[in-house]
Amino acid sequence: RHGDRSWRCISSLGVRANERVAEADLEISVNESEGCFSRGGASSSTSAAASLQMSGAFQPRETATAAKAFGELLAGVEAALAAGVASTRTVRRDEPIMETLPLRGVRYYKVLLPTRPTAVTVTVTRTSGVAPVFWASTSVERPHAKDHDFRGKDERITYLHAFKDEEEANGLDRRQAVPPCRELHVAVEANAGECSYRLLVTFARAKIVLTRKEIASQVRSIRHGWEARLLELHRDPLAKEQFEEHLEELRRDKEMREISQYNGKDFLRLNIQSLHEDFLPHMKFLRLQKRALRGYEKHDEVLSRREEHDREQERRVLQGRRAAALSRPHTSQEAVRQARESPFRRPLSVRLPF
Repeated sequence: RHGDRSWRCISSLGVRANERVAEADLEISVNESEGCFSRGGASSSTSAAASLQMSGAFQPRETATAAKAFGELLAGVEAALAAGVASTRTVRRDEPIMETLPLRGVRYYKVLLPTRPTAVTVTVTRTSGVAPVFWASTSVERPHAKDHDFRGKDERITYLHAFKDEEEANGLDRRQAVPPCRELHVAVEANAGECSYRLLVTFARAKIVLTRKEIASQVRSIRHGWEARLLELHRDPLAKEQFEEHLEELRRDKEMREISQYNGKDFLRLNIQSLHEDFLPHMKFLRLQKRALRGYEKHDEVLSRREEHDREQERRVLQGRRAAALSRPHTSQEAVRQARESPFRRPLSVRLPF
């Protein structure tokens, strides 16, 4: 038992560790029965080690060998018990980490991915012991041999944090946009024996080669200006949300400036509240319609007065001519004289003799 937990709560690694402890206890009991210890009846590995130190029956070389074996066994047990609750360690860029793993030991790491296209390289260099195996994944928090995206080869894993093709990018600029994953999870396991290693994560700028179609799309976006920008905002929900938040901040800043400029009075709100029904849209339309009718009515009145004035003027002229004609006698001689004196009379025609 480990603490207050029952045997059923221990994982398979814990069961293996307990089996190794039982084998060690059996070996110690056999040695005690053969007289290797001066004090018999030890029932645990701790009492056996204490008996070895107190009795002095073992030679110094044998005592050192037994102590080393016991230490290795104890380290294996602790590693096996801690394997099920191992925490994930965050690795920063260009920060080397030195680790030592016992047999079947596992360590988990995670790398925070940048927001621009980047080539992430994870290097696991063996410093002593057997070379460990390691895996990486962007979707599995704890990758292993049966579930992983990348497997270590030649002591390294290279992950390209960028869109591979146009279809995967879905219309986004592959030189700026990145996949939605934000972490790269790495697992290192000592499956063949105890080992020590050095883990290092490096970043490099990713080289993105655009296709002809993407280049043509970029040229169109540059030419169209705000239309292309609006289309890009509609395609990218995150950019659209950021743009709307920016607009909301600008609106609030404008309101605060206006309030501070007019001593806390919002004249726009006051004007809206003081509006009467006459200023509503349909009332404004009726007012314009009445004004047009009044204009037509005035125009008709002016025309009628002008016609009446013309008729009166014509009547007066006729009356004047009639009075003048009655007051002056008309004779044929006077009419002939006026015709002769008139500058508009027709010239006499003269016929030539030839």
